[in-house]
Amino acid sequence: MNITVIECNDSQLTLTQRDANGDQHCVSEPGFAYVEHHEIIFGEPARLQAQLNPAAVYSHYWQRLGYQDIVSDNPNVRHYADLVYLQLQHLLSLVEPCEEVVLVVPPSFSAAQLSLLLGIMQSCQLKVLAMVNSVVLVMSSRQSTGQQIWLDIGLHHSECSRLNSGEKIIFDRVDTYSEQGIYSLICHLARWLNQLFISQCRFDTSLAADSEQSIYSQLSNILAKSTSSYRISIGDREITIKRQQLNQQIDIFFNDLIAAVQRFSDHSGNKVAISARFATLLSGTRCADLLAPVPAALTYGQVLNQLNNISQLATAERKTSISLITELPLAAVPPVTSASTISHIVFNGQAYPLTCQTLFLSDIENQALRVINDGCNVAEIKKVGLQWQLSCLNDHKVVLGQSVIAQSRVLSCGDEITLGQSNLSFTLINVHQEL
Repeated sequence: MNITVIECNDSQLTLTQRDANGDQHCVSEPGFAYVEHHEIIFGEPARLQAQLNPAAVYSHYWQRLGYQDIVSDNPNVRHYADLVYLQLQHLLSLVEPCEEVVLVVPPSFSAAQLSLLLGIMQSCQLKVLAMVNSVVLVMSSRQSTGQQIWLDIGLHHSECSRLNSGEKIIFDRVDTYSEQGIYSLICHLARWLNQLFISQCRFDTSLAADSEQSIYSQLSNILAKSTSSYRISIGDREITIKRQQLNQQIDIFFNDLIAAVQRFSDHSGNKVAISARFATLLSGTRCADLLAPVPAALTYGQVLNQLNNISQLATAERKTSISLITELPLAAVPPVTSASTISHIVFNGQAYPLTCQTLFLSDIENQALRVINDGCNVAEIKKVGLQWQLSCLNDHKVVLGQSVIAQSRVLSCGDEITLGQSNLSFTLINVHQEL
């Protein structure tokens, strides 16, 4: 069965499908919408307008999916549900036409939200084969028994899910930490950096929208934690922070959640499973040693691995209606294929997960790994079918192994990339070899 999987985490909405040749393709973007009278822009371009045009940018519509009114002069937008529908239509326009989908949804969605989401899928002319709790799907590949904990993060909240594992993995409950998401963290750090600019440069970044937006944009790259120190500049003003200072602020921001992780680990003696996107943020904090990161981009493979079980459960439940699947048999980890041989990129001793999003390499050390292409990058790594591909940009010198590349090259696990001018070095690894 050829299916399309839609993962509904608003920090990284992802649509993945296979073509007729079995090659895997995916598109991914955050849940931001910039709403103008005649146009709606989604994803990263919308995020870059959040401080410049705050009244026109929305980012809570997935988390608060419903019929909450939106004051907009765009005739197509009246409720949060409209933005969810329009973003799904946008993502669907970027891939091959599909009809049958499996929905992978966060555990914090209410029954009313799930029902509304199914209605939106129907409006998109999609047939939902099954709707699966994302936590159950991910944890079904972990061969552990007893009580399990899973941590994940969205734009505006974090989730700590509890599950029970035996012959099956069964979802128990989720504790939600409101306003402790990725974007909430960026807002916290922006206020902290503003105080540093005030004390060190006598400059208040919050007084002008463009300077405030600059802080937010630079923070997105800084949170990759690719170097030991970071320079943040606005015009001719500049401050420097160390990774230790950054981790201290992250530690403070996630204090309640980190305390819960420590209590569980002290009680059970087990490490806490955590999504790759969240693990990077919490690396270097006081709970880092208690965490067991789960490889990024495994969800599609897990759906395929559990497809028979998911289909049987969905068929049994469809006698009445589509219900959320909250338990699954434990399954073997999906076999490593050419798509999953590379899962992380290592820079300065830190491993960062590769996702469906194109990653840009810069020869500026404190911005070496970036998700924004502003013309200053040296190379890009992007997913093409089942493979990761390296391309040099703007005629820069890029060395793969011992060879200077003149055109795009397919990457393999263990490859080393060196940027010619700066000699910054990156290594591609598979996370299974590190755990």
